[in-house]
Amino acid sequence: IYVIEAGLRVYVSRSKSCADRLILFDLFVVISDVACTMVIYILSTKIPLPGVLLRIARLLRMTRVARLMALFPELNLMIKGLAYAGKTIAWGGIMLTVVLAFWAIVAVNFIHPIN
Repeated sequence: IYVIEAGLRVYVSRSKSCADRLILFDLFVVISDVACTMVIYILSTKIPLPGVLLRIARLLRMTRVARLMALFPELNLMIKGLAYAGKTIAWGGIMLTVVLAFWAIVAVNFIHPIN
């Protein structure tokens, strides 16, 4: 899928793809991942090639999202709202856990008082 995406991106942007650093970075990640996969397949070995670095590089591809957030202010607002909602949900979960633990202790004392 990544190979098709990279190929289509180069096909669409043609000569501009050589000047865009993000496209070149994506191409580097895709080509090196395909090369490592082929080497592992040909050698049929479990030798860990720089796969961890490639996975980190794949994560760096997500920097495109930051560029999209700058283009669309509505998307930026939605992401910030989601982050604030996640913080509220986390604090609510912590409070629910504390209250549930308190009532569990009370219930154990009443249901099974002393051994």
